[in-house]
Amino acid sequence: MKFISKKIRVVEDGSPKRPARFYWDETEYVLTEVIAQWQDWGFSEGAGTRNWRNRRHRNCYHVKTADGSEFELYLDRGAKLAGGDWFLLSKLK
Repeated sequence: MKFISKKIRVVEDGSPKRPARFYWDETEYVLTEVIAQWQDWGFSEGAGTRNWRNRRHRNCYHVKTADGSEFELYLDRGAKLAGGDWFLLSKLK
């Protein structure tokens, strides 16, 4: 596993928002499968108080690309003005 944690550009498909392809380091990755998806509503480690304002609001995805690579992505829904920001968390394979 390789930890990446970088903001990326994602082309979404359908509703609710699901990734169809993403761009990382000027390379396009086309998704062939969403292996798993889940929501992360946990608290960040630096949260002084545990209330709803300090929660993460993320839609997480374990995906497979056309070249056989697997990645973990998430949509940070806390950035409401732009509809959320996408991040590449890690390369799994």
